[in-house]
Amino acid sequence: MIDDVTGLPSQPLVFDRLEEELHRGRRYGRPLSVLMLDVDGLKQVNQETHRLFGSFVLREIGELFLRTFRRCDTVYRFESDQFVVILPETRTEHAWIAAERVRRTVGEREFSSPPWSVHMTISAGVGGSTGGKDETARDLIRSLDQAVDRAKRQGRNRCELAAPLAAP
Repeated sequence: MIDDVTGLPSQPLVFDRLEEELHRGRRYGRPLSVLMLDVDGLKQVNQETHRLFGSFVLREIGELFLRTFRRCDTVYRFESDQFVVILPETRTEHAWIAAERVRRTVGEREFSSPPWSVHMTISAGVGGSTGGKDETARDLIRSLDQAVDRAKRQGRNRCELAAPLAAP
């Protein structure tokens, strides 16, 4: 349940927490946003340096995310180079601002552990709940994943808005 590289909660916990937050949002009429953050070029870093350096980069990025987001937000390591951030009580336009801020922060940082040093970027999908009773965590994650794919196809190091789920 805890990722051994980053120390963050891992993928199985994302779906449970996201379902809880979707339910809470529907019940109380509260906004919910979610980010999917994909580390651009991590595979290349692993191939050109050493996997341990790639793990170092992931750990540093995870720590950067924890320092950047609010305490009530939850950061998860979702897949090898992907993170998911659940932002309760957050409208999509504010989630977009947060995603852009963290994208810039990662891009400006040098990740260094001699003898290697790299600059990394992230591609982000930004989405949220409409409060619809048929929304599921899996639907939201799928929509975010598609947004990340668009960001990568359009050159990486950018944010894309996820397609909205069915309205209430």
